[in-house]
Order: sequence, then C-alpha cells, then structure tokens
Amino acid sequence: MSDAGVGRGEISPLAIWRGRGYGVGMITIAGHEFADTKLCIVCHHVLDGEPVLTFAHDDDGDLQFACGAEDHAMGDWSLVELADLDKEEFDLEGLPRVEKGHVVIRESEDEDWELVEYE
Repeated sequence: MSDAGVGRGEISPLAIWRGRGYGVGMITIAGHEFADTKLCIVCHHVLDGEPVLTFAHDDDGDLQFACGAEDHAMGDWSLVELADLDKEEFDLEGLPRVEKGHVVIRESEDEDWELVEYE
C-alpha cells in the first residue's frame, strides 16, 4: 500500500489505513510481539466466556485460543484480531513464552500452564 498517484486534496488509502490505527500497534503475548491486527483462531466457547485452557503457536505463526475441548467442528472457530482479545478478561497475562510449533495447556484457569508436544 502506498501514497503514489494520490492527487492534492485527496486522502490516500494508506492515510485512511493508518488513521484507523491499523498496523501501528503491537501486543506482547506468549513472549512475542505481534501486530494488534494479527488474526487469531479462537473457539466460540472462549468468545462466549469460557476460559482459555489451550494456547497454540503454530509452525506457520498462527495463534489459537481454545477452551480445551477436543470435539470442535469447523464452525466452532472464528478469526479475531489480537487487539479484540482482552488479555485480562481472557486471563492471558500469565501465558509463558511459547515458540512456534508449541502448545501450552492447563486444566483450569487456576492451574499453571504446561508445555505439551504439538500433535
């Protein structure tokens, strides 16, 4: 995206994009910094208020937040911008550093995170 070809008095697509705050904020989660606009995969149970019990940092860099249930269907997942996940509300402040290709789980929101082998 660039300002090239924008005439005097016109608003460029880049200015609009920046003006909306896209791509300018960074969020630290699981020991890494990500753009606040990064899309994350979140199960609907978490969006409906269930605690995050499984966090995955996929090999390709995707972030997944899930309730821990293993019987999710394709329709149970949503793409959500990282900025829309309140770290306090979803109890994400205590996530340990999670490298790509790793998963952490916990039995309940009162338990510590445990690193497990990615399946």
